[in-house]
Amino acid sequence: MELSRSETAELVRQATRRIVGDRIPVHTWLQDTTTFDGEDAIKIVVMFPGDELAGIDGGAFIDIMVSIRQVLAQSGDTRSPLVSFARLEDESELNSARYRASA
Repeated sequence: MELSRSETAELVRQATRRIVGDRIPVHTWLQDTTTFDGEDAIKIVVMFPGDELAGIDGGAFIDIMVSIRQVLAQSGDTRSPLVSFARLEDESELNSARYRASA
């Protein structure tokens, strides 16, 4: 089963806010994809304002990834979440990356 983009985005934001709190704005970028072995996957980029990133430690990023995997699995989404992070200021690059081929 696949959740809708809006459902997925909201669950990702909730999972992220449980780790970093409500004071940091959280945005998401999603793209359907497949894993190297052809399984359905979803690229998830969690975006924060650049000036907020220094306040988030490495352990929090790991906790966010684990939390996202858990919440999507509990919601019945069977895609593999491929989670990464970016600065909100780099969102335009993410949008143009959709149309570039991977190396």
